[in-house]
Amino acid sequence: MRSPSSLKLLAIRSLLKDEAFAISALKALPMKLFPPLFQGAFDGKQTNILRAMVAAWPFRCLPVGALMKIPDLEIMQAVLDGLDLLIKQKDRQRSCKLEVLDLRDAENNFWQVWAATEDGVCPPDIIGESQPAMHLPIRQGNQVVTVMMNLSLQSVDLCLLLKYFHSWAKQRKDVLQVICEKLEFGALPVYKPLMLLEVFEPKSIQELELNACWDLLTFATFAPGLGKMRNLQKLLVNNISIPSEWFSNIELKEWCFTEIISQFSQLNKLQQLYLNGVFFLNERLDQVLR
Repeated sequence: MRSPSSLKLLAIRSLLKDEAFAISALKALPMKLFPPLFQGAFDGKQTNILRAMVAAWPFRCLPVGALMKIPDLEIMQAVLDGLDLLIKQKDRQRSCKLEVLDLRDAENNFWQVWAATEDGVCPPDIIGESQPAMHLPIRQGNQVVTVMMNLSLQSVDLCLLLKYFHSWAKQRKDVLQVICEKLEFGALPVYKPLMLLEVFEPKSIQELELNACWDLLTFATFAPGLGKMRNLQKLLVNNISIPSEWFSNIELKEWCFTEIISQFSQLNKLQQLYLNGVFFLNERLDQVLR
């Protein structure tokens, strides 16, 4: 006689072999089969199943980032297509409880809990514990779903996956909330960094790190976005340079200084401030701290 875990594994394999049947079976699929089926479709890059499963997901949160160790544009497109199906549903299916798509790459207990259950039955109290605790900013309007992600941008340009996500999210701002608690720039961007705040909720950013050698003008043009990060708790700025040809342009330098320093008064929740190699502030430190 086969064990419950063996029967569950056979059922998942059978569904993955027949995409059309798997998709049609989602409405009646037991909740306990959703996580292993999603993982199987994810590992096999069966995008049609993934797309349908996102729209029918029976839990509050879907932690996709914990599964995506390497950025995969094809998988991301399927997941976002699934969100589109969900958004377009005029009357949300009772079986679909998805509120948060978590794209953060941190380990998530949700998948580990389901993988560890021998009989395929996960107690309700464990389900609650395995879903990440989130304290999201309250946004007014007809928001349908929230996307959570942390960004560490180590190249001068956005990767294809982020470009696709930015374009997708920008077109759905009225029904989407994008939360980014940690934002790091590890290179001087060739794009306008302020464009990221077109889709992110600036108030959701709690940690901002500028670990690349930005020039003064790039920092100044980004400064209005910094002022909107009202919940920022940690700010680290490394090496802001002033091009030599600017030394005679006093008017431009003063505009940059004013644009940057004026934003610090908006950061009422700032707890950690690191300014390394930001020499132009030496004579204006009193203005920053005030």
